Amino acid sequence: MLDHTCNRIFQLLDFPGENFFEKFQKIEFFCKWGGDGSSGQSQYMQLFKAAKQPQSESIEVPEEENFSEQNLFLFSMVPLRLFGTTATNEKVIFWENTKPSSTKFCRPLKFKYIKETTESTLAEVKSIEAEIEELKPFEVVINGKIF
Repeated sequence: MLDHTCNRIFQLLDFPGENFFEKFQKIEFFCKWGGDGSSGQSQYMQLFKAAKQPQSESIEVPEEENFSEQNLFLFSMVPLRLFGTTATNEKVIFWENTKPSSTKFCRPLKFKYIKETTESTLAEVKSIEAEIEELKPFEVVINGKIF
């Protein structure tokens, strides 16, 4: 999701000249992430059946045979800023989210049909932090050059 979001932001931007990025030592993309649960929603007259294997890794279902939409736990990320740092430590902001608390740029990472509890929250935070530890540098192609 990070790579896709960063790539989309780069596609939105208009950069002056082909050699614009060559003066930057480092380009960084800052985001925030978090989770929120929703409980006590209306239950409708339909009964869900848990699939043996979820069709999407981002939508996880409990192991019980039957469950409902009464409890939903969502993890998401919000892009905050994309900037470059020159050799002289000058920071140049390419893009900045002017409304970081708005849902406009909210990118869902994971939906779970579970109740938000201390244990489920800590387990998901641990899972996301493990994914963050495994992040690798992202490459983007701009004007035919890889950055």
